Amino acid sequence: GGELSWSGVVSAVAILRAGLQDTSYITKLDDKCVGSAARVLRIVMDAVRSQGGQVTRDGAVKLLADREAVLRSVTTLLLSPQSALNPALVVRDGMGSDLFARRDDRVFGTNISIAVDAAGLGVGAEQAVVSLPASMSKAVSALLNGSSEFDVRVGVSEYAPAWAPLVARSPMVGVSLYPAAGAQVWSVEGLPGPVRVTVPLHNVSDNAWAVFRLQAACMFWDAGAGNLSARGVRLAAMTREWAVCESSHLSEFVVVQDTSVPLPTTTATSTAPPTTAPPSTASGISFEQLLATAGNSSMAMAIEALPFVPVEISANQSSVIFGKAVALVGGSGVACTAAVPLVAVPGVLLETIVGEVYPAGFAIALGTSR
Repeated sequence: GGELSWSGVVSAVAILRAGLQDTSYITKLDDKCVGSAARVLRIVMDAVRSQGGQVTRDGAVKLLADREAVLRSVTTLLLSPQSALNPALVVRDGMGSDLFARRDDRVFGTNISIAVDAAGLGVGAEQAVVSLPASMSKAVSALLNGSSEFDVRVGVSEYAPAWAPLVARSPMVGVSLYPAAGAQVWSVEGLPGPVRVTVPLHNVSDNAWAVFRLQAACMFWDAGAGNLSARGVRLAAMTREWAVCESSHLSEFVVVQDTSVPLPTTTATSTAPPTTAPPSTASGISFEQLLATAGNSSMAMAIEALPFVPVEISANQSSVIFGKAVALVGGSGVACTAAVPLVAVPGVLLETIVGEVYPAGFAIALGTSR
């Protein structure tokens, strides 16, 4: 019932981790045991969240590393007698959810859904979803070392590490794969097809949402760097209830509001744009705003959702804007590697096409009207 100090938080996780170092005395780990361990961790993580600014970056790094080790040990003990035919165990409460399962390569190309307590977490969606691409099978088969099965853990944690200028706007949703009964999480990176993670978003006021949607971004916890990172991750879609993060690797993902991102306006600005393009568009939306939408999904969706105004973009302007976007997906003259925004205006969003070859200087003149 009392408050848990930061030192107590660290101690609680350390005790859990130490208790799982020697498992020789454990003859059976049932669902209740797993549920208790998962809930203790979530109570601790909730206490971390309540500490706010008292949580140092180094402390968070150690805490999250210990938490991962505890969950891995629990997963190993729980799933060691299981097979791919067994149903997953889901532990859920008001502070998060954890799913433990043993699977084989049939899981690739499918969705793994995990229910969450929406009211307890203060989110608008009642589940998180992880979609593992079919192309991932090849990457994992190289790690199986003759085995046909592996362990999967998907977790939703109320606590998500974030420091200014970032503000966490979702729980942290993680997905990990391990060798069956193995101790080390697999590092799965550079996937040809993206992992798609549907993340429930925190409920916010209308005014807060109006700003958040302009500054939203998907990030992941980079344990090596001890910080959130956007490497290999992009915000693919977002509603008020959930966001879809696409990633080339597995990790723990969170949707943040980056308060350092300038907010777009629908009035002309006095800032001069690059000299390679005319200074403004006919609508009063500045060239800088249009340039900012190239390759930036959250900014592009924000501009697209603005009240309609007619826009005219010259070929000179679009050449600069498109050049920025194409450079992010392989460059001109080669097959495009991903779908990213080319440009967005109110009511219209153009994206690159995977596999398409865009020539140097690619440009079009664009005009919108009713």
